[in-house]
Amino acid sequence: TPAVRVSPPAPLRSETPGPVLSPEPALLALYSSHFGPPGPFAAAGLLKAQQQLGLPLTRAILERSIANGARQWAYLQTAFDAARRQGLCTVEDYQLSRMRHSGQMVDRPVKSGKNLLSRAAQPLGARLGLA
Repeated sequence: TPAVRVSPPAPLRSETPGPVLSPEPALLALYSSHFGPPGPFAAAGLLKAQQQLGLPLTRAILERSIANGARQWAYLQTAFDAARRQGLCTVEDYQLSRMRHSGQMVDRPVKSGKNLLSRAAQPLGARLGLA
């Protein structure tokens, strides 16, 4: 009798899509238009932000960072980390947190340091303590 060959079973197809392996193309396009092509580190960071924060919030943070003049990945990473720490989940939460912290410097209720320009209008003798 001839030997019966049994082929391996066909892989099962899942009804749900597999894990996302790269950031949303629109997010990559926005990043690339202002920062240049993302390297592997930045692409992985965008993907992580997209997975943890959601696409709308990630896009809002990216757009706000660009509007604020961000030019380096570290700026974006800091913004994404702050959103995670604050537990922000929606664009509305992000906008409210921005309004709540506007005008504050380094998340402190009062400014630190001296205002060097406040003394600029004083005469030189007053500035030196001679008058």
